[in-house]
Amino acid sequence: MASLQIDLKKIERNYRLLKKIAEKYQIQFLPVTKCLLSHEKLIEVLVEAGCEEISEAHFFNLLNWKKKIPVKKNLLSISPSIIKSSLTIIDSVIVSDIFVIEKINNLGLKNKIGIILPIEIGELRDGIFLEELENFLTFTSHLKNIQIQGFDLNYGCIRGVIPDMQAVEETFQKAKAVSEKLGIIPNVFSVGGTIFYDSFKNGEIKGLSNQIRMGEAFIFGYNTYTAQNIEEMEQGAVILKGEILELRNKNIEIKVKTGWNSYGNKSEEYPEKGIRKLAVLDFGYLDDIKKQLIPLDNGIKIFGNSHNHTVVDLTDSKEHYKTGGEIQFYTCYDITEYGMLVPYIKKVFI
Repeated sequence: MASLQIDLKKIERNYRLLKKIAEKYQIQFLPVTKCLLSHEKLIEVLVEAGCEEISEAHFFNLLNWKKKIPVKKNLLSISPSIIKSSLTIIDSVIVSDIFVIEKINNLGLKNKIGIILPIEIGELRDGIFLEELENFLTFTSHLKNIQIQGFDLNYGCIRGVIPDMQAVEETFQKAKAVSEKLGIIPNVFSVGGTIFYDSFKNGEIKGLSNQIRMGEAFIFGYNTYTAQNIEEMEQGAVILKGEILELRNKNIEIKVKTGWNSYGNKSEEYPEKGIRKLAVLDFGYLDDIKKQLIPLDNGIKIFGNSHNHTVVDLTDSKEHYKTGGEIQFYTCYDITEYGMLVPYIKKVFI
């Protein structure tokens, strides 16, 4: 059976390193834990390492804890249809829509929910334009059951916008000036994305931001923006293991008529020729898997995949595999979250 092996010790070491850097520059580091579904075992390890607050995108992940864990919970977004149920267990939420904020206010909760307003910086995701911020804050200032805590800038997401420190500073300064004009004193200036890692490490965001949220860095020790491992951090914290369903020599040059594959893509030509030793594994993916996995055995090449199976080429491997054995892969962010979600991939925490 396919399985995800999650090494909590490696993740803890990465968290401690990021926390140490944050403390050096008087910045709060919030680990984004949604990739591992904010699993209870992960959160317990983070709390033991000194974590006081996590950031999560999906409210339902927080419902799976069997016991109460002493950690604050920041929600990256909230669906209007689940506001009432979700706000009972979170401490702050990033919201950009007046309708949603009104619904939160109308609940009249005893403890005010902290509202962090995202500013639109060109990602075209959730965000308030600076020119509309004054009217937005004027309206929310009359709502008695919420508290505007501050502002958020999120980079490297849908459009892959690259942060510019001068632009970050100017945006936060303008947002602060508008809010203070209305008597609102913001205390959170948050930036999000591992794309900020180098600026964070070098102290470039000190004085500009007092909070940073990252997920990829502390789980994988990797930065998609630079397409490089983060040298001082641990890699390989998550390993995907696939069980071999079939092992057979096959002629990959079989003359057949090919068209569109199960993803609606044109079939690709495999660079190797002739008879190859192919293994069929017991997991698939929702897209081309080649960019998602790196075999631990560098003699293995990924041939292709469907939604349910992955085929690898073992011809150049020096290892001796057999049906029922397993093949291991380093994973990236996307397939890790996918593996955490699907029930037929076992989760093993070590």
